[in-house]
Amino acid sequence: MRRPLALLLAFAMVSSLLATPVAAHGSHVRADPQVSDDGTIVVESMFSVNGGYLVVHQDQGDQPGRPVGVADIESGARSNFEIRIDQQYWDDHEGDRTYWIVLHRDQNPDDGGFDPMVDSAVTGLHGSYVAARIPVGKSTDGPARVLAAEYNGQRIDSPSVTLSRVQLNQPGYVVLQRVQSGAPAEVIGTRALDPGTYDNLSVDIDDSLFESMNVDGTQSIAATLHTSDGDGSFQADGDTVVAPDGEPVRTFFSFSKVANTSATTQPLINTPDGTQRQTPAETSGTSETATTETETGASTGPTPGFGVVATLVGALLAVLAVRRRRR
Repeated sequence: MRRPLALLLAFAMVSSLLATPVAAHGSHVRADPQVSDDGTIVVESMFSVNGGYLVVHQDQGDQPGRPVGVADIESGARSNFEIRIDQQYWDDHEGDRTYWIVLHRDQNPDDGGFDPMVDSAVTGLHGSYVAARIPVGKSTDGPARVLAAEYNGQRIDSPSVTLSRVQLNQPGYVVLQRVQSGAPAEVIGTRALDPGTYDNLSVDIDDSLFESMNVDGTQSIAATLHTSDGDGSFQADGDTVVAPDGEPVRTFFSFSKVANTSATTQPLINTPDGTQRQTPAETSGTSETATTETETGASTGPTPGFGVVATLVGALLAVLAVRRRRR
């Protein structure tokens, strides 16, 4: 009876290890305050477990209201994803307005498009929407945004960080601040910019901060847009923060100090394009959007450590076979 018992224990060990997910992902949406000139909203990062729709809603009493923009999305991670408010609603937008960017399921893939009465909003474990709620300013001079967030943070071996995109519609600065207790603190880097769009923009940080960090040490940073008062140098009191509805155009991210970035750089996130769709012309508020389901999910792909477990079990079975032949 010993041999069957040993086999049973071996396979039980394998089953228990394979049944434990190595990493779990939950759907999320992250977007920051921004200024748009054409109704485009840029979502800095998002993850969808099952795919479906990303929907822009008007704000209605601190809840998602009328849907005013829709894009098809597939499952997976995306960064710097653009979604547009439908033109009829953007034409009515004046000044600063607050919008919700919400993940929705596609409850009926064969129905031909988004239906707010059917395609429910994704909710988290505590019933909250998988969404971002942000103010968006409107300007005919051009957009204003700052984007930097990465899923694994940045890794640097010299005192300089990279912002994936910066957009200004007037001369100004992008200002880096060290984050302490969750809030921006002292300034650790600035860069003056003319109006325009800058991709993969490098900004130097304070040498003393970088040198004081240990290898593998991590620091959180806030990057904020300021307009310039024209005196040629950044002064927090004179160079005004760009702030639609009083909220700074700002992003938070982190970096780690490493000895050699070429040995630690992670692959870039795949960012497939979504398909923009028109939203239904006649829809009402939150009561028309079902929110009955909760979405969680686990990572896919091979389970790390499986090869080691299989090798151990194989060795165990080989030992049992040898013992059997000796009897």
